[in-house]
Amino acid sequence: MRRPMAEDLLLGGLVENVPELAALASPITHISSDDPPFLIMHGSDDGLVPVEQSMAFDEMLRATGIDTTLRVVDGAEHGLPRDEWIHVRAFFDRCLIPAATILETTLSMKR
Repeated sequence: MRRPMAEDLLLGGLVENVPELAALASPITHISSDDPPFLIMHGSDDGLVPVEQSMAFDEMLRATGIDTTLRVVDGAEHGLPRDEWIHVRAFFDRCLIPAATILETTLSMKR
């Protein structure tokens, strides 16, 4: 018998014994064409979550037409070096700041 994984604890049973719950808990199951942009950052040496999960998620987002950026950080584990946060800022500047500006403009026009 294998050692329990975090997913087993989340689902209340072994993943392979509760495939319907596992599918419901997986973000890849809930992708739709109206999803917002995604920034996915993953360490190449992550020992907790296989990088292939992020790659599959990114691929499915792309196939659905979602704006997605996958950044695999060479040598990083489950947690990224501080110098990688510059990419988060760039993503926010590209995706969130314009949306906030549009929202503020829209709200001020209604006043």
